[in-house]
Amino acid sequence: MADFEDKLVSAELTVPIQITNEFDVDRNGNSYIVTVIYTADEDDPVEVRVSLDDVVNTMADEYSDPEGYQHMYVVAHELSRCSEELREKASYVEDSANAVGRLFDLD
Repeated sequence: MADFEDKLVSAELTVPIQITNEFDVDRNGNSYIVTVIYTADEDDPVEVRVSLDDVVNTMADEYSDPEGYQHMYVVAHELSRCSEELREKASYVEDSANAVGRLFDLD
């Protein structure tokens, strides 16, 4: 392998890309962080799916020491805050849809 590494040449490559991030839950209830990458010359994007469980487990392993546990608390707090915000928005949409249904007797 050393011969191969000796023959490597460093170079820089600039490729314009656009990235979006999404959250997906499959039919089995598995959650994923999905990154969709668009390059300038391709019509179809590349999708990178990472299991949320894998992210959480890796983070728990990396920060499970006396210096890192506080970071886990910060992340847990942020995830809780986000879950509450999503619940509030979902409830608002649900209530609005129900109100419109009752208004026009769509039930």
